[in-house]
Amino acid sequence: VTAKGKDGKTKAYALKCLAKTGVVENGLQDHVLNEKEIMEELNHPFILSFHCAMQDSRNIYFLLEVLQGGELFKFLRAENQFPESWSRFYAASVVLAFCQIHARKIAYRDLKPENLVMDSDGYLKVVDFGLAKRVENGKLWTLCGTPDYLAPEVILNEGHDKAVDYWALGVLMYELVSGSPPFYAD
Repeated sequence: VTAKGKDGKTKAYALKCLAKTGVVENGLQDHVLNEKEIMEELNHPFILSFHCAMQDSRNIYFLLEVLQGGELFKFLRAENQFPESWSRFYAASVVLAFCQIHARKIAYRDLKPENLVMDSDGYLKVVDFGLAKRVENGKLWTLCGTPDYLAPEVILNEGHDKAVDYWALGVLMYELVSGSPPFYAD
């Protein structure tokens, strides 16, 4: 999608389209609203930029930044594993994004190479806030995320907070340098 920006210049945007019937049929109304509210709140160079939400009679739309560099997952599979210096750079980008996310008392809960997308300059951005949740007081109890990246407290249903993101970061770092997650099994 292209539109004129605030400066009057034409700019490209990505448009995420969610069918209202699918959202309602799957009981995801609160889920979609939560994702929108969290994305509206975040503003960081290593987090996908959210511009606005719109709707018509059939769909809900999120107007987002265009990321043309591709998923980190795709590049990791092509390289098999990254040199340690690349892995440190990508992990540092995630840590800086987490600083912004966690400062707002939000647990991301879905870190994996598929949710790290590069911009046209090769910098990583954290995307997909569908599992993100605000942690006001106490713990969260939802079993969610990618199995290879789940922290023990999530698996054991002991309740969790934003610390699970750092467990997932450790798993990500291992996968980037070795080519597979540390706990992978058929």
